[in-house]
Amino acid sequence: MLTHEQVWTAIEALAVRHGLTVSGLARKSGLDPTTFNRSKRIGSDGRQRWPSTESIAKIIEATSSSLDDFLGLLRPLAVEPHGTPAGGFSEHAPYDYGPASLRSSRPAWQGRLPMLAEDSAEIVEVISDDLEPVYRRGVYLVASRDASQAAGDRLLVRSHSGVLLVRRLAGTLHGGLNLTGWGPNLPDCVLQPHEIAWSAKVVWATQ
Repeated sequence: MLTHEQVWTAIEALAVRHGLTVSGLARKSGLDPTTFNRSKRIGSDGRQRWPSTESIAKIIEATSSSLDDFLGLLRPLAVEPHGTPAGGFSEHAPYDYGPASLRSSRPAWQGRLPMLAEDSAEIVEVISDDLEPVYRRGVYLVASRDASQAAGDRLLVRSHSGVLLVRRLAGTLHGGLNLTGWGPNLPDCVLQPHEIAWSAKVVWATQ
């Protein structure tokens, strides 16, 4: 059985594959830009809201994808016993993402960030020393899914396996991300489109 999270994550993955935010994907498909926003995924009564089949048909058509392409994004990744997605990296990439250095956070001041729409904002807390000298422990990073991304930008990325990582964007290829680190605990990695739940540009840090 498909889960609510699987379907919404597949929509996000389709957007990333085509270099779009979910708002951009909606616009490209002739839908209201807020159609796929996270605030639309839970009703006022607390019930889960699902995208309509019409909306899914429109995003498939707008991206020149096929139903099989979309269904492929719905399938959960196979996971090896050590926790790394099976077949996740290119043969030239390191074994893993490196140690966990970030955790999602919703600090009290998040509502006072005028530069970000709530549905596009991602906030994480640095919980280790592995991101130094760029980011120290205790710093909050604010990232926007709607901001354009270019080589040299620092990106916050969430994988479908649930890993959060921050890296510099070296380049993109067919919707994938070539990411580089800045220390021994931040290995370079190449993420394919099917591995990426979402990516967001870091636009502010509290340090």
